[in-house]
Amino acid sequence: MRVFPAAAFCISLAIIVSMTLLSREGGPGKRLDLELFSSFGINSRNNAYVLENILLFVPYGFVCAWNFKRLRNFFLCAGTGLLTSFCVESLQLFTQRGIFQIDDILTNLFGAMVGWTVFTVCCLAGRLFGRKAGGRGKIGKEEGADR
Repeated sequence: MRVFPAAAFCISLAIIVSMTLLSREGGPGKRLDLELFSSFGINSRNNAYVLENILLFVPYGFVCAWNFKRLRNFFLCAGTGLLTSFCVESLQLFTQRGIFQIDDILTNLFGAMVGWTVFTVCCLAGRLFGRKAGGRGKIGKEEGADR
């Protein structure tokens, strides 16, 4: 059983929920922003939020691909990131603990795709360097059997 990837996935989700729902106070005000790129480049605070949304979903994209073999497919992982982000934004809207923003969905999706890319590069690097260094290929196993 792959306990560590499953735990990392649960921790990643818990951090997302904590930062997007539990750490915010509810209140009246504008709760829906469907204007594309409305939060980009306005001021340094909004730029920090954009970066935070990206960074929040990078680990999520990584652990999705690590924990679920089907999500090693780019499009399936993208769909999962998109769905998760949509659910978070919807919960923010319905609980009045944030603003449903299209920009957040896009930046979260981008973060998940960065995480997927990092996972994929790590896997490719592991395959490349694992065969050359340490003799873990077929030859290394045969030599170890003689000892």
